[in-house]
Amino acid sequence: MNNKELHAARTLLMLSTNEAAIHVAGLGGKKPARGWQRWESGERNIPDYVPEKMRQLLDKRLLMIEETESLIDEITEKEGAPDRIEISYYKTLEEYQSDHRESTLLDWRLSQSVAAYFYCEKLADLV
Repeated sequence: MNNKELHAARTLLMLSTNEAAIHVAGLGGKKPARGWQRWESGERNIPDYVPEKMRQLLDKRLLMIEETESLIDEITEKEGAPDRIEISYYKTLEEYQSDHRESTLLDWRLSQSVAAYFYCEKLADLV
């Protein structure tokens, strides 16, 4: 994964540079995002574990999309069913955790990325 691919993956997963630095790369300190920004700019080499973790998250996102597509098919195939379904979109981690108690920031961001995908594909409305 090169620096541009890292940026694209982070953006697709709806992670800020700070969130990615802390929750994906495990960076700490006063300015964890700075290390991530250096990888995305190409200023520094990306450690091997970071692309591996990002690919795992992208694979999980794809699985979530496939599972949701199956559910949408089940719902919309029924007679009188709506053309589109409604998917919850949580603006904050706290809102998400109120419905998904054991979830993490990464769970929330993946969920929102998947919800945005279905909205943009005109398969769902966000509520």
